[in-house]
Amino acid sequence: MRGDRALDGMTLVELMIAGGLAVSLLVSSSVALAANTHASRSEAGLGATTGAALVAAQAVEQALAGAWTSSSLAGISSVCSDGTANANSFPSNQGPFVSAGATKVVYCGFRNNSSTSYTFQIAFTKCSGSLCTLEIDQEPAYGCSPKPCAASAVFTMAGVSDAGTPFAYYYDNYNAGPPATSTWQQTSTLSQIQAVEVTLEVDAGNGQGTTVERLVLLPNTLAGVS
Repeated sequence: MRGDRALDGMTLVELMIAGGLAVSLLVSSSVALAANTHASRSEAGLGATTGAALVAAQAVEQALAGAWTSSSLAGISSVCSDGTANANSFPSNQGPFVSAGATKVVYCGFRNNSSTSYTFQIAFTKCSGSLCTLEIDQEPAYGCSPKPCAASAVFTMAGVSDAGTPFAYYYDNYNAGPPATSTWQQTSTLSQIQAVEVTLEVDAGNGQGTTVERLVLLPNTLAGVS
């Protein structure tokens, strides 16, 4: 009888409807869980690359902070060593730089308050696609033996992109006026370089990455000369 229907259980149609609702809830929960998991992984990847990008940018900034034309310092040898057999008098009239490109810079400088100048190279090596190892090398001391002497790695970090323009170079185009104006302009002339714009992107390997930009003022800028 109809009065006893509640005691007889659910009909087939009601079971199908209930089953469909249950499946929908499970699918929704799975999608939400997958989305949350992906978001968590992305955040974790970005967090890891952010720390690495900051470390890489700091290492490059500290290295460039020691760039200087060695002969401009009293009591310091004008030889900026590259470990070759012959004396390597540093090129004159071009600031601290041997070369300055978008992905490689070679310069003379000092490290860790040393009173000896060395040639340093910042470059991208061991590249696979656009992902490389960022490496800062100190060339061997002049007079080293036996020849050829090996460079020593100051800093290395894998997973850094060499795409775009990691290194760009600027000078302050100051005009005494009146009125006095000061404008940073990009340059490829070695003797003009007073600042290096460093743009480094570190990739976690899954398309997620972090880009850090720094404008590094060189010591010759602070001294008011180029």
